Amino acid sequence: MYGRPTRRRMPSFRQPLRLVPVLLLACVVAGAAFAAAPQPVRLNAADQAAARAATLKSGDLGPGWKGGARKPDLTRDDADRCGIEYADLVLTGKAESQFTAPGAYVASYSEVLQTKRMVQLEWKRAVTSGALVRCLRKSLAEDQPGTLVSFKRIPFSRVGPLSARYRLVQDYTSSGRTTRVLMDMILLGRGRSEVTLVVSVPYAERGAVAAAELRLARLLASRMRTT
Repeated sequence: MYGRPTRRRMPSFRQPLRLVPVLLLACVVAGAAFAAAPQPVRLNAADQAAARAATLKSGDLGPGWKGGARKPDLTRDDADRCGIEYADLVLTGKAESQFTAPGAYVASYSEVLQTKRMVQLEWKRAVTSGALVRCLRKSLAEDQPGTLVSFKRIPFSRVGPLSARYRLVQDYTSSGRTTRVLMDMILLGRGRSEVTLVVSVPYAERGAVAAAELRLARLLASRMRTT
């Protein structure tokens, strides 16, 4: 397990970010990344506490951020659209948090499954197989505002037993002005826990956000349940 890293502030982003489309995209990306209906849901107090512990807190981001814990949605059916089998993956804990700052959006989605084997199976079906990226690329191109530029897996430092990063790049045009935005989705798996970290910023800030993403991913990995 990673130890708690020294706190550093997220970068200061200069350009405003249109949060409405970004929030819509976050729901699609995170919802299909890890567990959605149909899936057996058997929440229990201990695993709910473990899921909440593995989400971002306001103190993790420093000053200037607004947001916090949110009630997770257990009714989404994004998994059906991806053709990924969830009927044998029992969800026992779920939590999320979302934060915004001028020009930036950060969210964490945490889930606990009944066994370690279930986490490994989900990773194989969604990530290793490539089903997740194929499904999301299609759904993002068809259903979301803006113009899809790219959606693909990109390199990321190893963080825990299971880790991967995907990058969505999308253009939004308003009043004759086009803004390019990126959204990174970082998937983590450890023990019975799964975490999705979502970070969205103007594309011009992609260099500045890399170190912050790694720091936050390591922080979340250090909080994930291992049993």
